[in-house]
Amino acid sequence: MNIILDSGPLGLITNKNAKNREIAECKIWANSLISKDCNIYIPAISYYEVRRELIRTMKLDGVRRLDNLKYVKGFEYIEMTQEIIVKASELWAWARNTGQQTAHDDAVDGDVILAATAIIKAQQEGKTIIATTNVRHIQRYYTDTKNWKEKDWTVNL
Repeated sequence: MNIILDSGPLGLITNKNAKNREIAECKIWANSLISKDCNIYIPAISYYEVRRELIRTMKLDGVRRLDNLKYVKGFEYIEMTQEIIVKASELWAWARNTGQQTAHDDAVDGDVILAATAIIKAQQEGKTIIATTNVRHIQRYYTDTKNWKEKDWTVNL
């Protein structure tokens, strides 16, 4: 199975605060999926969203951890390709035409780019799930989406 990380779980996985329960649980969750041979993908849009906040808050160690994650066994970075951008533009237009947009018309809508990444990955490699904390916004794009905190991640592995 392929797991695509939204910025929420990605930020938790790269956070070094071992005393924070949510951070610890997210790392355990990711490691459990890796131990079951799941592929965990870091899409360019999530990488961008986490990295910009780390830079804004001057957390340079966090930037290094984020940059190094793609070299950790079980994680892989997904470049933003023209195919993803084409699919994202179609999703963006559909959402606005049906009154279901997740961001202001002038905003770069990260949710549609994330959904497009998952759709393309699923077409290429099969079963793909977006791990997020914002299921409602992303599910509207017909992608398999789950909150990373759900207990049944490994049921169908």
